[in-house]
Amino acid sequence: MGQKYDTKAAFWDIHNNTKPGPERTAAYIKAIKEADESGDPYARMHMRANMAVFTPFYDDAVKILPVCAEFFAIAEEYPEAASMDDIFTTAREAANLSIIVPQLELQVCEKMFKNMENAAIILKHGAIKRLHIINLWNQQALYFFYKGAWRCCEAVDGRGLSLYPPEGFKEDIPSRDPGFFGKWFHNEAIKIAKSFDKRNGTDFYMKDLSRA
Repeated sequence: MGQKYDTKAAFWDIHNNTKPGPERTAAYIKAIKEADESGDPYARMHMRANMAVFTPFYDDAVKILPVCAEFFAIAEEYPEAASMDDIFTTAREAANLSIIVPQLELQVCEKMFKNMENAAIILKHGAIKRLHIINLWNQQALYFFYKGAWRCCEAVDGRGLSLYPPEGFKEDIPSRDPGFFGKWFHNEAIKIAKSFDKRNGTDFYMKDLSRA
C-alpha cells in the first residue's frame, strides 16, 4: 500500500473551486490520476466512487462507466482497502446507467449487475465489515444504500453464500442467507420511501423502488 492520499482535501478542493460540468469532471480525472500516483488503493477507489456519485448530477453520466470499471478492478486486487459504502454506491451508479442510457449494450448492463454481485461476494469473504450506515441520519442516503443492498442480495441469493450482518444490525439473525438480508433491506427501503412520499404528497420514492 502506497502513501496516504488526502481524499477529503481533494474532494473539497474540487467542489469549492470548480464549476459543475466538464471543468469539475476534468478536476476529478486529475484527482484520480494523483491518487493513482500515490499508490494508495483506498484513495484510488474513493476518488472514483466520488466521481461516479456526483458526475451524473452535472455532466454526461456515461463518463462514469470507465471509472466504475476501474474501481472494481482495483477492489478485486485490494479488497481489504475497499470501503463498503464505496462499493455499493459505485455499483449502484453503474447499474443505474442501464436505466437511463438505453444505447448501452445488454452485455455492458449485465457487467454492471455482475459488479453488484461481486460486491456481495466481497462481503461474504469478510473483507469489508465497517458500516457507519445503519445509524445514518441522512435518510435519503440510507434509502439508496438499502435499495442497492437489497438488489445485491437478490443477485446472489440461492448461490450458497453466507453473509455477515452489518455492524449495528439489531435484528435477530435466523439466517445468514442473502435472501433473508435482501428482504430486510427491501422492507427498510420501503419504510423510508413511504415516509418521504407521505410527506411530499407523491409516489416518487415508491416508484423509484419498483424500478430497481
